[in-house]
Amino acid sequence: MFLFKLVLVLAIIVAALLLVFRFHKQIRSGIRGATAGSDKREEPTRAADLEQFIAAYRRDRASKHAQPGVAAAQSPSAPEATPSAPAVKARAAFLSGSAKLAFLVLKAGLPDHHIFANTRVSDVMDGTTGAALANLPIDLLVCTKDLAIVAAVDFSSATQSDTAREKEQALASAGIRYLHFAPEAFPKPAEVRRLIYGE
Repeated sequence: MFLFKLVLVLAIIVAALLLVFRFHKQIRSGIRGATAGSDKREEPTRAADLEQFIAAYRRDRASKHAQPGVAAAQSPSAPEATPSAPAVKARAAFLSGSAKLAFLVLKAGLPDHHIFANTRVSDVMDGTTGAALANLPIDLLVCTKDLAIVAAVDFSSATQSDTAREKEQALASAGIRYLHFAPEAFPKPAEVRRLIYGE
């Protein structure tokens, strides 16, 4: 009797498991079928979207790499080709000639200082200065290792003009020493510290 009940319970459990397994399989196949159907409908749309994206990417890439003169020549609506821009290249050196010599003399005479080239009055002074005065160039700027401004140095073969004197007065009022070196008579490196600091 006990054995019969045990076999009956086992049969019911197996039947229940088979029903659950079959039901689960039907649900999964239904979901797959619905997904597959929607994927089949969306597949052409996705493919078309991907093709459009690739085409747009290639167009953008080609337009970035196209040269202006070549693009104008290939365009059917352009009546004539525009001349291409001249080739641009970097200078051989940032400073050359007397500017390079002055820089090297200052650097040799003040190895513990920083030397900056091609600055303007407005770069070294706070406060109001006239627009014309603010844009006046300074050939070389001497700073300490902490970047405190020590002196402004100009060099040119021309005699000092009124604007150079205005620049000197403005810099002096800000506490910046102003020096003018003639290109044909640069000081020796040993004399630079005395000239810069007025010793």
